[in-house]
Amino acid sequence: MKYRSIALPFFILIFGFSIGGCLDYKNGNDEGGTHAIPDDGIGEQDEPTTARISAGGYHTVHLTEDGSVMAWGSNNHGQVGDGTFQNRFSPVPVNGLENIVDIAAGGAHTLALDNEGVVWAWGNNDNGQLGVQALILIPVAFRITDLPKISAIFAGEESSFAVESDGTLWAWGSNVYGQLPGLDSATSPQHSYWTPQKITAINGVAEVAGGAFHSLFLRFDGTVWACGNNMFGQLGDGSLNDSFMPFQVNSLSGVVSIGTGYFHSFALLSDGTLRAWGLNAMGQLGDGTMENRSTPVTVLGLEGVILVTGGYSHTLAVTEEGIAWTWGHGPYGQLGYPEMNEVTWPTRIQEFDEVAFVSGGALHSAAVRQDGTSWGWGYNYFGQVGDGTGLDRDRPVPTTPLE
Repeated sequence: MKYRSIALPFFILIFGFSIGGCLDYKNGNDEGGTHAIPDDGIGEQDEPTTARISAGGYHTVHLTEDGSVMAWGSNNHGQVGDGTFQNRFSPVPVNGLENIVDIAAGGAHTLALDNEGVVWAWGNNDNGQLGVQALILIPVAFRITDLPKISAIFAGEESSFAVESDGTLWAWGSNVYGQLPGLDSATSPQHSYWTPQKITAINGVAEVAGGAFHSLFLRFDGTVWACGNNMFGQLGDGSLNDSFMPFQVNSLSGVVSIGTGYFHSFALLSDGTLRAWGLNAMGQLGDGTMENRSTPVTVLGLEGVILVTGGYSHTLAVTEEGIAWTWGHGPYGQLGYPEMNEVTWPTRIQEFDEVAFVSGGALHSAAVRQDGTSWGWGYNYFGQVGDGTGLDRDRPVPTTPLE
């Protein structure tokens, strides 16, 4: 099928397609990290910022404290949302959005939620992840009309999720491995859902974490459920069998948050410790090994964790003191310190404190500090670090707004 033009409210767009290249550049730096040792004597944090950041495959999206949205990086599918298909090496505004309260970046698409519960989307729609019944690219934010009032949004690589305040789940996009829970069976799969579908296979959903081809769901009761691809054990049931129906990860309870990388999964427990499972070939589980795990194992040396997220083969966490920790694969600088080898346990990013939020892209990382400023590091060929250059960064650098 060809990408075609469509008419949407207030605009008519013509869509194209482009393929970006790759450049392997390593920015030297002799500052390293230290392994996970709890710190004492950290002062009280200020009032938490409302700013958020979300790293897609090769683009980054920043929700500012005033409710506006900035984006940068790869834009070959319109995922930056500035009305062009031009890569952006510095943050540019996503026009037409205001009073935004949440954002979610997928592989090459982006979602936003406003304070009235309306979901907006832009970028790639090759599997219906924008909720539009057409194979198109949309480089500007538009409203998804087939949804009720929504309280939270989440994005997988090529899938999208929305949750109502009562825990009712909606999902759309790619379902080739059953990552949209309960919509198909292995014998009769429908590979894509082009409009939002109300999910009945699971209810009481508080949070969703979407990987490349699998999904996790945290229910209000603190249990974790999983479905989709299980090639590396990322569903956590002790097998390598895919599942089109969500099932409970039985070894977990008292979970307060979840996270995924492309092929690995995480659960944050109420005591501030982490469990991890799935692909571990690059040490991304943080258990001191490089052995894949099909059931949850403890992440070494971390306590007081408040947030966990993953990239393609690396992982990031923030502790209650505002300290960022990373582990896994780091040759492009995505760990925030110079490390060409795999790091198999959590390591602190030095001289980078007061962190409020982190997010992992394919090969880059992004953060918001407690003052609301955005930072990036790692692979930067498409400008996804946001510092105005195309140079990889092995230390966090502040993003630079376009003049």
